[in-house]
Amino acid sequence: GVPGTASQTTSNDTGLSVAALEPFSGYWRRVRALYSDRESGLLAGSAAVYEHQVPGGQYTNLFQQCRSLGQLDQWEDVLETYAAVNKMLGDIVKVTPSSKCVGDLALFLVANHWSTADLLDECRRDPKGVPPARVHPGPLPGQAGPSHFRPPLPEGGVHRDGPRSRRQGRQAHPRRGR
Repeated sequence: GVPGTASQTTSNDTGLSVAALEPFSGYWRRVRALYSDRESGLLAGSAAVYEHQVPGGQYTNLFQQCRSLGQLDQWEDVLETYAAVNKMLGDIVKVTPSSKCVGDLALFLVANHWSTADLLDECRRDPKGVPPARVHPGPLPGQAGPSHFRPPLPEGGVHRDGPRSRRQGRQAHPRRGR
């Protein structure tokens, strides 16, 4: 109904009255109610996406993770921390594995009341003592691929193996005998 009524008195006027369009609004309201249990709870978009740069699919997934961890009251902090983590890791290309790593680390930092500076300080103090470094290989050792920026981490990276200097696929060997 809104596009039809918004175009009234313009060159794009549909000629349909509000009364003629209203049944469509009712239909879609009922259809949406059928699927409401599958909705994320995010009922409106946000211009803040230009600030935090969380990709669309990751946005709803991160929201659900935040909810399941009981951090929903800190959602804005998670988004702000996501942007900081992304910057710390070199403004990486955010696709499924890398955006998930950025989101997981943001959730970890918010849950523990750490900033990215706190994480880097801890990495400098004890490179092998940072929980994400022990639990998840992720992008911190460079396994998400080379970055155009390296955060100021200790010599050899956060992990004992250090950052990777080339694409991971180059290390794969073809299988023979097939």
